[in-house]
Amino acid sequence: MYIPSLEYIAGFFDGEGGVSISAKAHKYHKVNKRGCNVEINHIQWRYCAYLVNTNKEVLQSIQSVAGGKIQLTGNRKNANHKPCYRLVFYSNSVAPFLQSIRPFCLIKAKQIEVLLEFLSDFDHTPTVKGYKRIRVPVEVQQKRHRLYLEMLNLNKKGRDTKPLTGTIPIPEAKQTHIPCAKCGRLKPILKPKKSRPTVSPYCRWCFLSVNRKSA
Repeated sequence: MYIPSLEYIAGFFDGEGGVSISAKAHKYHKVNKRGCNVEINHIQWRYCAYLVNTNKEVLQSIQSVAGGKIQLTGNRKNANHKPCYRLVFYSNSVAPFLQSIRPFCLIKAKQIEVLLEFLSDFDHTPTVKGYKRIRVPVEVQQKRHRLYLEMLNLNKKGRDTKPLTGTIPIPEAKQTHIPCAKCGRLKPILKPKKSRPTVSPYCRWCFLSVNRKSA
């Protein structure tokens, strides 16, 4: 198998690669330690670097040097088209790959700089239950949103030169707790099941006390 150099991989990335940042907004209710129903806004960021080609052997040779994961893209609309493969770099493998080819890239150099700056604030220290969850300062959130819009403008296709602006839409929150019919304490909203066709309007403490009195 041919072992490509970093210069070759950088040139291949300039022609057949790309970098992307996407955001998905979540808005939900949560009961805190004091029993208050609070509303939480959360933005889930996703980012990756990729190379696309119909020649799987070339991607495998690049994978032997840089790592990543090869995926088969969606079904082609034309049956005469060759299957297309994509070498993707996610999570902790993105930054090392981009840093290794950054000195040799020309066309995608700006996208690489934006994503590396975007990743500079992420903490990927693993914990027992996944990655550490920390409260993100407001200035860091604003910086991520600015870099997200900058990446969208760099990857924008077509003749329209008007820059993209705006904010990430936050969906309406879903109510997860309702007050108890007796004491007013918030209780989770339960869905009916075969074993429990009707849902009690009481919290678990009031439900036990009501059942004791009826017994």
